[in-house]
Amino acid sequence: MAEDNAQEKTEEATAHRKEEAAKRGDVVHSREVVTTSVFLAVVVAIPVLQPLFLKTMAAAFSQFFNFDGLSVRDEVGFRLVMIRAALAAAPFILPFFLLVAAAGFAGNLIQVGWRVSAQKLEPKIERLSPAKGFQRILGRRAAAEAVRTVIKFLIVFGLATTVIHRELPTLMGLHHTPPEQLIPIAAHVLWMIAWRVGLAMIAFAILDYGYQRWDWGRRLRMSRQELKEELKEREGNPLIKQRIRSIQMDRARRRMMAEVPKATAVVTNPTHCAVALRYVPGEDTAPIVVAKGIDFLALKIREVARQSGVPCVEDRPLAWALYRTVKLNREVPAHLYRAVAEILAYVFKLGGWERIDRVRRSLRTAPNPRPRLARRAAPAPGDLPS
Repeated sequence: MAEDNAQEKTEEATAHRKEEAAKRGDVVHSREVVTTSVFLAVVVAIPVLQPLFLKTMAAAFSQFFNFDGLSVRDEVGFRLVMIRAALAAAPFILPFFLLVAAAGFAGNLIQVGWRVSAQKLEPKIERLSPAKGFQRILGRRAAAEAVRTVIKFLIVFGLATTVIHRELPTLMGLHHTPPEQLIPIAAHVLWMIAWRVGLAMIAFAILDYGYQRWDWGRRLRMSRQELKEELKEREGNPLIKQRIRSIQMDRARRRMMAEVPKATAVVTNPTHCAVALRYVPGEDTAPIVVAKGIDFLALKIREVARQSGVPCVEDRPLAWALYRTVKLNREVPAHLYRAVAEILAYVFKLGGWERIDRVRRSLRTAPNPRPRLARRAAPAPGDLPS
């Protein structure tokens, strides 16, 4: 049971998984949005194209019915009559179908953008499987589609019935209406039905798009194991990355500890913090923090300093200030010069000049000299020992 729960797809799909699904053509898509856009385009186009429609239909019927018996005695003659009628109706039919096609294209474009996937067109054997076909017909998605279709039909039927019931007195009196008034009355009734159905279809398309988006996210959900595998594939094994970071930190720590013997003094907390300073007159423009650490690392810095003969001076505020504000291998800021100068002066009084000479010689003879730091304004006279 625990293994089954572990494999449940409870995690949201990652951006990478969604992108891969989009490449396969698996995107959020609602056919109701396309249907609604086409329906609205037709509703808007009919009143606009009505004069053209009447004119072209009249020309088409004229071509279709205005012929003599000899011209349609064979198949070729009848075909010519049909072609002339179609050409007469073309000025309306072509713009109308172009508008419908553009509306359908726009309905798809607003959902998936300009994305084109050739994988949807690739032939797949499983699509020909009867078992797969029955699953698509009798599955949950097919049942949901059937329910949506029934609901949509009932809504459209209800709206049409409401309009017809309201216009029933007018419709009942059509047998007394002159023929030239029948078309405007019928157009009015159809328009009343059309805009109500259009509003209902817009609402239904919004709801269906929301459902399709939810269903798409549900289908792309991942189990925790799948999420771990994807992260491992894209970003590398976390354990290996952690090991690499540990090795890098250990090497950086060793390099830092190797600089402690070259330090002029170590400022301590005294137990929780330690900062090693180096200042060699003539070589350094200002004191430099060559090592720093807290707790265990501070203890190691003090231990290496004692073994190397580097004096440790307790100054809690200065130790924490240096630790928090100065990065490794960076010069001490000017506002700490005076406090650091007092420490260095005390160290030099204890006989630190011999150490300074040794450090100066080691810096000058080092095979890989340290990189030059950006020079800054020299400290004020008297701030630092010379």
